[in-house]
Amino acid sequence: MNEENNNDCLICLDPVNNNDNFVLCTNCNYYCHYECSSKWFKSIHTHNYYCIHCQQNDSLVVYTTKKFKKRSCIDYIKKFILRVIK
Repeated sequence: MNEENNNDCLICLDPVNNNDNFVLCTNCNYYCHYECSSKWFKSIHTHNYYCIHCQQNDSLVVYTTKKFKKRSCIDYIKKFILRVIK
């Protein structure tokens, strides 16, 4: 994590730790918890993901812990196809 920003989630304002699942914007170096960002985008009913801080949509990187990676590749593909169909 970057020392120059305070590593607080832009949504809930709680600290983002290395062992959390989080989303990093490589453009502006701001962090959000993965769960917070998921809830945020669901609440505004969009699949156009972008940085909440700088509004860039091509610079988000998801970092996950091992406990988060419970789904198989097939599950992710199914979820993606269902989103496209909607």
